[in-house]
Amino acid sequence: MTTFRVFFLVMKKNIGTVMLYVGIFLALCIFFTASDNDMGNFEVSKAAVGISDEDKSQISQALVDYLSETQKVCALSSKKDKMTDALFNGDVEFIIVIPERFGENLLAGKGEGELVTYTSPDSMADSFLKMQVEEFVGAYSFYLQQGEKAQEALEKARENVKIEAQVELAGRDTSQKPDYFYFFQYLAYIFVCVTITGIGPVLVCFGRKDLSERLTCSPESSSKRSMNIFAAMLVVGVGLYILFVLLGRLLFQGTWEHAAGYLILAGLFLFVSVSLTFLLSSFLKTNNSLTMMSNILGLGMSFLGGIFVPMEFMGDKVIRAAHLLPTYWYMIGLEKVQASHSSGYLGEITSSIGVLLIYGFVLLAAGLLCKRRRA
Repeated sequence: MTTFRVFFLVMKKNIGTVMLYVGIFLALCIFFTASDNDMGNFEVSKAAVGISDEDKSQISQALVDYLSETQKVCALSSKKDKMTDALFNGDVEFIIVIPERFGENLLAGKGEGELVTYTSPDSMADSFLKMQVEEFVGAYSFYLQQGEKAQEALEKARENVKIEAQVELAGRDTSQKPDYFYFFQYLAYIFVCVTITGIGPVLVCFGRKDLSERLTCSPESSSKRSMNIFAAMLVVGVGLYILFVLLGRLLFQGTWEHAAGYLILAGLFLFVSVSLTFLLSSFLKTNNSLTMMSNILGLGMSFLGGIFVPMEFMGDKVIRAAHLLPTYWYMIGLEKVQASHSSGYLGEITSSIGVLLIYGFVLLAAGLLCKRRRA
Protein backbone atom coordinates (compact mmCIF):
# COMPACT_ATOMS: atom_id res chain seq x y z
CA MET A 1 0.00 0.00 0.00
CA THR A 2 3.02 2.30 -0.53
CA THR A 3 1.45 4.33 -3.34
CA PHE A 4 -1.78 4.63 -1.38
CA ARG A 5 0.06 6.30 1.51
CA VAL A 6 2.16 8.46 -0.83
CA PHE A 7 -1.04 9.79 -2.41
CA PHE A 8 -2.19 11.25 0.90
CA LEU A 9 1.28 12.57 1.71
CA VAL A 10 1.26 14.45 -1.59
CA MET A 11 -2.28 15.59 -0.99
CA LYS A 12 -1.30 16.89 2.44
CA LYS A 13 1.28 19.16 0.80
CA ASN A 14 -1.35 20.34 -1.72
CA ILE A 15 -4.17 20.63 0.80
CA GLY A 16 -4.34 24.42 0.34
CA THR A 17 -5.11 24.09 -3.37
CA VAL A 18 -7.58 21.28 -2.75
CA MET A 19 -9.46 23.19 -0.06
CA LEU A 20 -9.49 26.33 -2.21
CA TYR A 21 -11.29 24.55 -5.04
CA VAL A 22 -13.59 22.70 -2.65
CA GLY A 23 -14.54 26.02 -1.03
CA ILE A 24 -15.17 27.63 -4.42
CA PHE A 25 -17.45 24.84 -5.56
CA LEU A 26 -19.24 24.68 -2.22
CA ALA A 27 -20.10 28.36 -2.70
CA LEU A 28 -21.17 27.70 -6.31
CA CYS A 29 -23.35 24.85 -5.17
CA ILE A 30 -25.15 27.10 -2.69
CA PHE A 31 -25.51 29.86 -5.30
CA PHE A 32 -26.88 27.58 -8.04
CA THR A 33 -29.35 25.92 -5.72
CA ALA A 34 -30.61 29.19 -4.24
CA SER A 35 -31.03 30.78 -7.68
CA ASP A 36 -33.11 27.95 -9.16
CA ASN A 37 -35.38 26.70 -6.40
CA ASP A 38 -38.03 29.41 -6.91
CA MET A 39 -38.54 29.54 -10.65
CA GLY A 40 -42.24 28.82 -10.62
CA ASN A 41 -43.41 32.36 -9.98
CA PHE A 42 -43.35 35.62 -11.93
CA GLU A 43 -43.23 38.91 -10.08
CA VAL A 44 -43.38 42.35 -11.67
CA SER A 45 -40.61 44.64 -10.46
CA LYS A 46 -41.34 48.25 -9.65
CA ALA A 47 -39.79 51.06 -11.66
CA ALA A 48 -39.14 54.62 -10.48
CA VAL A 49 -41.67 56.83 -12.29
CA GLY A 50 -41.88 60.62 -12.09
CA ILE A 51 -45.23 62.26 -12.89
CA SER A 52 -45.88 65.93 -13.59
CA ASP A 53 -49.65 66.40 -13.30
CA GLU A 54 -50.53 69.81 -14.75
CA ASP A 55 -54.18 68.87 -15.31
CA LYS A 56 -55.25 68.03 -11.74
CA SER A 57 -58.42 66.43 -13.07
CA GLN A 58 -60.25 63.33 -11.91
CA ILE A 59 -58.85 61.24 -14.77
CA SER A 60 -55.28 62.44 -14.26
CA GLN A 61 -55.47 61.62 -10.53
CA ALA A 62 -56.92 58.21 -11.37
CA LEU A 63 -53.98 57.57 -13.70
CA VAL A 64 -51.53 58.55 -10.95
CA ASP A 65 -53.29 56.28 -8.45
CA TYR A 66 -53.24 53.38 -10.92
CA LEU A 67 -49.51 53.68 -11.59
CA SER A 68 -48.82 54.04 -7.86
CA GLU A 69 -50.25 50.55 -7.29
CA THR A 70 -47.63 48.88 -9.49
CA GLN A 71 -44.69 51.36 -9.63
CA LYS A 72 -42.72 53.67 -7.37
CA VAL A 73 -44.32 57.03 -8.27
CA CYS A 74 -43.12 60.48 -7.24
CA ALA A 75 -44.27 63.99 -8.12
CA LEU A 76 -41.97 65.89 -10.45
CA SER A 77 -41.70 69.43 -11.74
CA SER A 78 -42.62 70.01 -15.38
CA LYS A 79 -39.51 72.13 -15.95
CA LYS A 80 -37.31 70.55 -18.59
CA ASP A 81 -34.07 70.94 -16.64
CA LYS A 82 -35.59 69.33 -13.53
CA MET A 83 -36.78 66.34 -15.54
CA THR A 84 -33.42 66.02 -17.29
CA ASP A 85 -31.57 66.08 -13.97
CA ALA A 86 -33.89 63.44 -12.49
CA LEU A 87 -33.23 61.10 -15.44
CA PHE A 88 -29.49 61.80 -15.47
CA ASN A 89 -29.09 61.23 -11.71
CA GLY A 90 -31.09 58.01 -11.86
CA ASP A 91 -33.81 59.27 -9.52
CA VAL A 92 -36.41 58.10 -12.03
CA GLU A 93 -36.25 56.07 -15.22
CA PHE A 94 -39.57 57.12 -16.72
CA ILE A 95 -41.38 60.49 -16.71
CA ILE A 96 -44.99 61.23 -17.64
CA VAL A 97 -46.21 64.79 -18.22
CA ILE A 98 -50.00 65.14 -18.04
CA PRO A 99 -50.79 68.47 -19.77
CA GLU A 100 -53.52 70.91 -18.82
CA ARG A 101 -57.05 70.17 -20.10
CA PHE A 102 -56.04 66.52 -20.64
CA GLY A 103 -59.12 65.18 -18.88
CA GLU A 104 -61.40 67.69 -20.61
CA ASN A 105 -60.02 66.85 -24.05
CA LEU A 106 -60.30 63.12 -23.32
CA LEU A 107 -63.98 63.55 -22.53
CA ALA A 108 -64.32 65.34 -25.86
CA GLY A 109 -62.68 62.38 -27.59
CA LYS A 110 -59.46 64.08 -28.66
CA GLY A 111 -57.02 63.92 -25.74
CA GLU A 112 -55.81 60.31 -25.85
CA GLY A 113 -52.50 61.13 -27.52
CA GLU A 114 -51.59 64.22 -25.50
CA LEU A 115 -49.48 62.54 -22.82
CA VAL A 116 -45.75 63.34 -23.03
CA THR A 117 -43.24 60.74 -21.84
CA TYR A 118 -39.48 60.76 -21.28
CA THR A 119 -37.34 57.74 -20.53
CA SER A 120 -33.79 56.96 -19.48
CA PRO A 121 -31.63 55.49 -22.30
CA ASP A 122 -30.75 52.42 -20.22
CA SER A 123 -34.29 51.81 -18.96
CA MET A 124 -35.66 48.31 -19.52
CA ALA A 125 -39.18 49.16 -18.36
CA ASP A 126 -40.19 51.95 -20.75
CA SER A 127 -42.18 49.74 -23.12
CA PHE A 128 -44.04 48.09 -20.25
CA LEU A 129 -44.82 51.45 -18.60
CA LYS A 130 -46.08 52.94 -21.86
CA MET A 131 -48.29 49.88 -22.26
CA GLN A 132 -49.71 50.39 -18.76
CA VAL A 133 -50.54 54.03 -19.43
CA GLU A 134 -52.06 53.28 -22.84
CA GLU A 135 -54.08 50.42 -21.32
CA PHE A 136 -55.67 52.65 -18.69
CA VAL A 137 -56.31 55.65 -20.94
CA GLY A 138 -57.51 53.39 -23.76
CA ALA A 139 -59.97 51.58 -21.47
CA TYR A 140 -61.35 54.89 -20.21
CA SER A 141 -61.74 56.23 -23.75
CA PHE A 142 -63.43 53.01 -24.86
CA TYR A 143 -66.11 53.20 -22.18
CA LEU A 144 -66.71 56.86 -22.99
CA GLN A 145 -67.23 55.94 -26.64
CA GLN A 146 -69.73 53.30 -25.55
CA GLY A 147 -71.86 56.02 -24.02
CA GLU A 148 -70.86 55.56 -20.39
CA LYS A 149 -70.85 58.59 -18.12
CA ALA A 150 -67.45 59.94 -17.08
CA GLN A 151 -67.57 58.53 -13.52
CA GLU A 152 -68.88 55.14 -14.63
CA ALA A 153 -66.28 54.93 -17.41
CA LEU A 154 -63.57 55.72 -14.90
CA GLU A 155 -64.73 53.00 -12.49
CA LYS A 156 -64.94 50.40 -15.26
CA ALA A 157 -61.49 51.39 -16.54
CA ARG A 158 -60.09 50.88 -13.02
CA GLU A 159 -61.67 47.43 -12.78
CA ASN A 160 -60.49 46.50 -16.27
CA VAL A 161 -56.82 47.23 -15.62
CA LYS A 162 -56.88 45.30 -12.33
CA ILE A 163 -57.35 42.02 -14.21
CA GLU A 164 -54.01 40.19 -14.13
CA ALA A 165 -52.85 37.02 -15.83
CA GLN A 166 -51.26 34.18 -13.90
CA VAL A 167 -47.80 33.73 -15.40
CA GLU A 168 -46.07 30.34 -15.26
CA LEU A 169 -43.05 28.89 -17.01
CA ALA A 170 -44.26 26.76 -19.90
CA GLY A 171 -42.87 23.31 -20.38
CA ARG A 172 -41.17 23.02 -17.00
CA ASP A 173 -43.15 21.85 -14.00
CA THR A 174 -40.98 23.46 -11.34
CA SER A 175 -43.83 23.94 -8.87
CA GLN A 176 -43.86 20.23 -7.98
CA LYS A 177 -40.12 19.83 -7.53
CA PRO A 178 -38.63 20.05 -4.04
CA ASP A 179 -35.82 22.47 -3.37
CA TYR A 180 -33.27 19.71 -2.81
CA PHE A 181 -33.91 18.42 -6.35
CA TYR A 182 -31.96 21.41 -7.71
CA PHE A 183 -29.20 20.76 -5.20
CA PHE A 184 -28.66 17.27 -6.62
CA GLN A 185 -29.11 18.57 -10.17
CA TYR A 186 -26.16 20.94 -9.90
CA LEU A 187 -24.01 18.41 -8.04
CA ALA A 188 -23.20 16.87 -11.44
CA TYR A 189 -21.39 20.03 -12.57
CA ILE A 190 -19.81 20.50 -9.14
CA PHE A 191 -18.51 16.92 -8.94
CA VAL A 192 -16.87 17.05 -12.38
CA CYS A 193 -15.12 20.33 -11.62
CA VAL A 194 -14.14 19.67 -8.01
CA THR A 195 -12.61 16.26 -8.76
CA ILE A 196 -10.61 17.48 -11.75
CA THR A 197 -9.39 20.72 -10.16
CA GLY A 198 -9.22 19.41 -6.59
CA ILE A 199 -7.75 15.91 -6.99
CA GLY A 200 -6.04 16.59 -10.32
CA PRO A 201 -3.13 18.63 -8.91
CA VAL A 202 -2.22 15.68 -6.66
CA LEU A 203 -2.08 13.40 -9.70
CA VAL A 204 0.07 15.94 -11.53
CA CYS A 205 2.68 15.49 -8.78
CA PHE A 206 2.72 11.75 -9.49
CA GLY A 207 3.70 12.58 -13.05
CA ARG A 208 6.82 14.42 -11.94
CA LYS A 209 9.99 12.61 -12.96
CA ASP A 210 11.55 12.29 -9.51
CA LEU A 211 8.46 10.89 -7.80
CA SER A 212 7.57 8.67 -10.75
CA GLU A 213 11.02 7.11 -10.86
CA ARG A 214 11.06 6.56 -7.11
CA LEU A 215 7.70 4.77 -7.25
CA THR A 216 8.91 2.69 -10.19
CA CYS A 217 11.71 1.35 -7.99
CA SER A 218 9.20 0.09 -5.44
CA PRO A 219 8.12 -3.59 -5.46
CA GLU A 220 4.61 -2.60 -6.61
CA SER A 221 3.71 -3.39 -10.20
CA SER A 222 2.49 -0.63 -12.51
CA SER A 223 -1.09 -1.97 -12.48
CA LYS A 224 -1.18 -2.29 -8.69
CA ARG A 225 0.27 1.22 -8.32
CA SER A 226 -2.44 2.64 -10.56
CA MET A 227 -5.16 0.79 -8.69
CA ASN A 228 -3.84 2.10 -5.37
CA ILE A 229 -3.92 5.65 -6.74
CA PHE A 230 -7.50 5.14 -7.90
CA ALA A 231 -8.46 3.66 -4.52
CA ALA A 232 -7.01 6.71 -2.78
CA MET A 233 -8.98 8.93 -5.17
CA LEU A 234 -12.16 7.06 -4.26
CA VAL A 235 -11.47 7.64 -0.56
CA VAL A 236 -11.13 11.37 -1.23
CA GLY A 237 -14.24 11.20 -3.40
CA VAL A 238 -16.22 9.62 -0.57
CA GLY A 239 -15.07 12.44 1.69
CA LEU A 240 -16.27 15.01 -0.87
CA TYR A 241 -19.54 13.13 -1.24
CA ILE A 242 -20.17 13.20 2.52
CA LEU A 243 -19.22 16.89 2.65
CA PHE A 244 -21.67 17.93 -0.06
CA VAL A 245 -24.48 15.72 1.27
CA LEU A 246 -24.04 17.28 4.71
CA LEU A 247 -24.20 20.68 3.01
CA GLY A 248 -27.47 19.63 1.41
CA ARG A 249 -28.89 18.59 4.75
CA LEU A 250 -27.94 21.95 6.24
CA LEU A 251 -29.57 23.81 3.35
CA PHE A 252 -32.72 21.65 3.21
CA GLN A 253 -33.52 20.24 6.64
CA GLY A 254 -36.98 18.90 5.86
CA THR A 255 -37.88 15.40 4.74
CA TRP A 256 -36.17 14.19 1.57
CA GLU A 257 -38.69 12.05 -0.28
CA HIS A 258 -37.05 9.14 -2.13
CA ALA A 259 -33.71 10.23 -0.70
CA ALA A 260 -32.06 6.88 -1.47
CA GLY A 261 -32.56 7.41 -5.20
CA TYR A 262 -30.95 10.85 -5.15
CA LEU A 263 -28.04 9.64 -3.01
CA ILE A 264 -27.37 6.60 -5.20
CA LEU A 265 -27.35 8.64 -8.41
CA ALA A 266 -25.10 11.30 -6.88
CA GLY A 267 -22.69 8.64 -5.60
CA LEU A 268 -22.52 6.94 -8.98
CA PHE A 269 -21.92 10.22 -10.76
CA LEU A 270 -19.10 10.99 -8.35
CA PHE A 271 -17.63 7.59 -9.27
CA VAL A 272 -17.84 8.63 -12.96
CA SER A 273 -16.16 11.97 -12.14
CA VAL A 274 -13.31 10.28 -10.25
CA SER A 275 -12.79 7.82 -13.12
CA LEU A 276 -12.77 10.68 -15.60
CA THR A 277 -10.17 12.53 -13.52
CA PHE A 278 -8.08 9.35 -13.34
CA LEU A 279 -8.14 9.08 -17.14
CA LEU A 280 -7.30 12.76 -17.68
CA SER A 281 -4.32 12.49 -15.34
CA SER A 282 -2.75 10.05 -17.81
CA PHE A 283 -2.04 12.78 -20.37
CA LEU A 284 -2.60 16.15 -18.62
CA LYS A 285 0.54 17.18 -16.75
CA THR A 286 -0.08 20.77 -15.61
CA ASN A 287 -2.59 22.42 -13.31
CA ASN A 288 -3.53 24.91 -16.04
CA SER A 289 -4.46 22.13 -18.44
CA LEU A 290 -6.58 20.50 -15.72
CA THR A 291 -8.40 23.77 -15.03
CA MET A 292 -9.07 24.26 -18.74
CA MET A 293 -10.35 20.71 -19.12
CA SER A 294 -12.60 21.01 -16.07
CA ASN A 295 -14.23 24.09 -17.59
CA ILE A 296 -14.66 22.44 -20.98
CA LEU A 297 -16.04 19.16 -19.67
CA GLY A 298 -17.98 20.61 -16.74
CA LEU A 299 -19.76 23.32 -18.72
CA GLY A 300 -20.09 21.28 -21.91
CA MET A 301 -21.66 18.24 -20.27
CA SER A 302 -23.86 20.43 -18.06
CA PHE A 303 -25.30 22.47 -20.93
CA LEU A 304 -25.81 19.49 -23.24
CA GLY A 305 -26.85 17.03 -20.55
CA GLY A 306 -29.75 18.98 -19.09
CA ILE A 307 -28.07 20.41 -15.98
CA PHE A 308 -28.11 24.07 -16.99
CA VAL A 309 -30.62 23.94 -19.85
CA PRO A 310 -33.82 21.88 -19.38
CA MET A 311 -34.03 19.06 -21.91
CA GLU A 312 -37.53 20.09 -22.99
CA PHE A 313 -35.97 23.26 -24.41
CA MET A 314 -33.46 21.33 -26.54
CA GLY A 315 -33.85 20.16 -30.11
CA ASP A 316 -34.17 16.49 -31.03
CA LYS A 317 -30.67 16.35 -32.49
CA VAL A 318 -29.13 17.83 -29.36
CA ILE A 319 -30.99 15.33 -27.17
CA ARG A 320 -29.82 12.44 -29.34
CA ALA A 321 -26.25 13.65 -28.95
CA ALA A 322 -26.77 14.10 -25.20
CA HIS A 323 -27.39 10.35 -24.87
CA LEU A 324 -23.61 9.97 -25.10
CA LEU A 325 -23.05 12.02 -21.93
CA PRO A 326 -23.28 10.73 -18.35
CA THR A 327 -24.98 13.97 -17.27
CA TYR A 328 -27.96 13.11 -19.49
CA TRP A 329 -28.50 9.77 -17.76
CA TYR A 330 -27.96 11.36 -14.38
CA MET A 331 -30.70 13.93 -15.08
CA ILE A 332 -33.03 11.25 -16.47
CA GLY A 333 -32.59 9.34 -13.22
CA LEU A 334 -33.24 12.42 -11.08
CA GLU A 335 -36.39 13.25 -13.04
CA LYS A 336 -37.72 9.71 -12.62
CA VAL A 337 -37.03 9.73 -8.88
CA GLN A 338 -38.75 13.08 -8.50
CA ALA A 339 -41.78 12.07 -10.56
CA SER A 340 -42.25 8.67 -8.91
CA HIS A 341 -45.20 8.16 -6.56
CA SER A 342 -44.43 4.58 -5.58
CA SER A 343 -42.00 2.87 -3.25
CA GLY A 344 -40.49 0.97 -6.18
CA TYR A 345 -38.86 4.04 -7.67
CA LEU A 346 -35.41 2.40 -7.64
CA GLY A 347 -36.62 -0.01 -10.30
CA GLU A 348 -37.44 2.97 -12.54
CA ILE A 349 -33.84 4.24 -12.54
CA THR A 350 -32.05 0.97 -13.26
CA SER A 351 -31.16 2.19 -16.76
CA SER A 352 -29.52 5.35 -15.35
CA ILE A 353 -27.71 3.34 -12.67
CA GLY A 354 -26.46 0.85 -15.25
CA VAL A 355 -25.25 3.49 -17.70
CA LEU A 356 -23.44 5.45 -14.98
CA LEU A 357 -21.73 2.26 -13.77
CA ILE A 358 -20.65 1.45 -17.32
CA TYR A 359 -19.27 4.97 -17.77
CA GLY A 360 -17.34 4.72 -14.51
CA PHE A 361 -15.75 1.35 -15.26
CA VAL A 362 -15.00 2.17 -18.91
CA LEU A 363 -13.24 5.40 -17.94
CA LEU A 364 -11.36 3.54 -15.20
CA ALA A 365 -10.27 0.81 -17.63
CA ALA A 366 -9.17 3.43 -20.17
CA GLY A 367 -7.16 5.22 -17.49
CA LEU A 368 -5.46 1.98 -16.37
CA LEU A 369 -4.63 1.12 -19.97
CA CYS A 370 -3.14 4.55 -20.64
CA LYS A 371 -1.03 4.48 -17.49
CA ARG A 372 0.18 0.95 -18.24
CA ARG A 373 1.31 1.94 -21.73
CA ARG A 374 3.02 5.07 -20.45
CA ALA A 375 4.79 3.00 -17.79
